[in-house]
Amino acid sequence: GEAVVLGMRAALALSRERGLPPALADRIAVLVNAIPTPHPDASHDAVIHATASDKKRKAGKVRFILIHDIAEPYIVDDVTEASVRSALTTLA
Repeated sequence: GEAVVLGMRAALALSRERGLPPALADRIAVLVNAIPTPHPDASHDAVIHATASDKKRKAGKVRFILIHDIAEPYIVDDVTEASVRSALTTLA
């Protein structure tokens, strides 16, 4: 469960980067951040490495589920490593 919440926080950061309106992102962040989770122990490099075998990987690309709006998710497979690393910094 903790990994799911951390993934949701990272996905929110990636969604912000791709144009999720700030007011909506802030509203969602209040809800997601209300779920207590410990500080992640894994290094950014370890997380990047782990995505190489993630179950959401398809055709050699890592898929991410991001959001356009409440109940409007979408799938992308063009997230750069730099964007993932940036999203991971929001988890600290």
